[in-house]
Amino acid sequence: MNLIKYAILFIIITLPFYMIHNFNTHRLVQRERLKNQYERVISSAIEDGTYALKTYSKRSFDEERRKHIGIETEEVIEAFLKTYHYGFKAFGDTAKHQFNQYIVAIVIIGYDGYYLYGTKQVADYTGLVSYRPVLSEKKPYIYEDSEYAMKMTLDDFVEVVDMRTWEVEKGNFASIVHKPLGMNEVNFEQIRKRTIITSVEAGLRDAVISHNQWAKQQGMLYEFIVPVAENDPWSRTIDDIGLMVCVQGAPLGYGAFLDFFSFHQSNVLKIQPVKGYEDMADGSFYYCDHRCTHEQTDNLTQVFATKEAAAREGFWPCHYLK
Repeated sequence: MNLIKYAILFIIITLPFYMIHNFNTHRLVQRERLKNQYERVISSAIEDGTYALKTYSKRSFDEERRKHIGIETEEVIEAFLKTYHYGFKAFGDTAKHQFNQYIVAIVIIGYDGYYLYGTKQVADYTGLVSYRPVLSEKKPYIYEDSEYAMKMTLDDFVEVVDMRTWEVEKGNFASIVHKPLGMNEVNFEQIRKRTIITSVEAGLRDAVISHNQWAKQQGMLYEFIVPVAENDPWSRTIDDIGLMVCVQGAPLGYGAFLDFFSFHQSNVLKIQPVKGYEDMADGSFYYCDHRCTHEQTDNLTQVFATKEAAAREGFWPCHYLK
């Protein structure tokens, strides 16, 4: 009889703890499931935005064989938002607005600068100022000291301005005569990446400040924070154009909120250029790619972004490509 009493007493004591533990476990599972669902939607949107970035990027080379990459930024943002809204089943304006408020920033990492899509104060034609999503102009990656300002890119091409004489020098870093103090070929890559990261971080900070100001006007209690770039893989792989997205504040239930930050590369710069040359034997023009085993550097006439671009200019595939 005493054993039964002790058993009943044990159940009475432990049952509330078991129920609380079971409830907390269920709550965590539900929250994690919703978090994963949100992240899958955002990741899919980033993939589509990155695909658009790669599709609409236009590579070209000028007469001095310098690289130029044009980006259709509005197409990239539209591709991201289309998948983002579809994934959350946000088909009406009200639903789209609800999920748009969680987008703190979309950053397009370009070859010689970045673009930022985020909430900013803008004035309409009547002068009325309000917050709305805005895509910025290109913001360059600039490294400065007391004498020189150096414009960085995603490779070793730089543009240096002497701030005393305003003379400009362009070229690969190794060919530059006048450099900022302490910069050399040993530490250039580290400084280049740090400069790009610092530039993007500054843009993200401004975007978060502006987004928080807008959120307070809307009565939102959530405080958006600046994502820490150093802890993410993109800070170690700044060598190609890509898409960076920061989404925060979506409620996950039980006092938890989504905090998502990711970067995807497009691998546009990894595509090898096509070299056009003149065959001195017959005067014909041919193009080669990186697979060609012969060198045509002496009579190289032009560099193209693609084989199609070379063909449009009247260049034929070389004998090794046929």
